[in-house]
Amino acid sequence: MAATGVALSATATRGETTKAAASESSSFSFPLLGDLHFDKLEHHDMAWLDEKKKGDLGQIRNYSRITAEIMPQLFAAVKATVVDLNRAAETNVPFVLQVGDLTFDLSTLIVRRAERILSLAPTAMRILEQLMRASPGVVTREQIERTVWGNDAPESDAALRGHIFTIRNAVDANGEIKLLHTVHGIGYRLA
Repeated sequence: MAATGVALSATATRGETTKAAASESSSFSFPLLGDLHFDKLEHHDMAWLDEKKKGDLGQIRNYSRITAEIMPQLFAAVKATVVDLNRAAETNVPFVLQVGDLTFDLSTLIVRRAERILSLAPTAMRILEQLMRASPGVVTREQIERTVWGNDAPESDAALRGHIFTIRNAVDANGEIKLLHTVHGIGYRLA
């Protein structure tokens, strides 16, 4: 059983969400080892190696030692980490999208601009969430329409413009720094 390839990875999101307690969720993706060798000396023709591949003999002895001494501890540590990650994922942590001083608590559906609570209809909230998740990128009109109406988008863009007008009046009110921007001919962005 010479070289057996094994990879382990775990991923959590960062940037688009933050914990309400103001600490960012961790983000990582790691390969455990790209090429694990589960070697035992008995798996090899030691006489042939000693004669033809003297340099490989030490490497094979090291792989055998790693297999016997280190791998069980390494796999136990990885298993404990995965169990901890799964346990952490099951907790009900409120997630908040944030762009500048605009926050959207996805667990309570409360939208704030600084300390001011914004009142938005469900459709406007879906559009705002999409814009916040994409920030600072541009979201096309078509992407927003697909999110809100699926395949039943209205013929006119008046409905979308009406929702954007409502969001803009709520988000960019009271002389605050403008966050909602129109990218003419393309769509909208929050930045």
